[in-house]
Amino acid sequence: QTTYWKGGAEMNFGLFGLGKTRLHTTGKMHDKFSPIPRSWPVYCLDSRLEFLSGEVALRAQAVADAWGGSVPTGRGMCPPQRRLSALPSTLLACRVSAHDGVGIGRDDVRARLDSGSFSADLVRRTL
Repeated sequence: QTTYWKGGAEMNFGLFGLGKTRLHTTGKMHDKFSPIPRSWPVYCLDSRLEFLSGEVALRAQAVADAWGGSVPTGRGMCPPQRRLSALPSTLLACRVSAHDGVGIGRDDVRARLDSGSFSADLVRRTL
């Protein structure tokens, strides 16, 4: 995990950062800075290091690729970010061919593309 409290160049160690999603709170614990026990927030782990730019921010994925592994997902990990979210807007274009001979006509294709379920599937599948 990134060492946030040290700051500066010391943050450049670790494969994962802490995400914004708070998962839990610890019980009362001592730390080396205070003799009074306190509770601490527990955040999800993020494989994208936000303080770095470009491909360098994907350090965990690079290590996983090099060793033939994968970055963990699921419990404890931050939800994936949408790949297209960095853009102010996204234009999606495609060509759909529908022939009456296969049982699907132009109006049927248009209705399916205009449906809410198609839009929801598109959003879900572009993570």
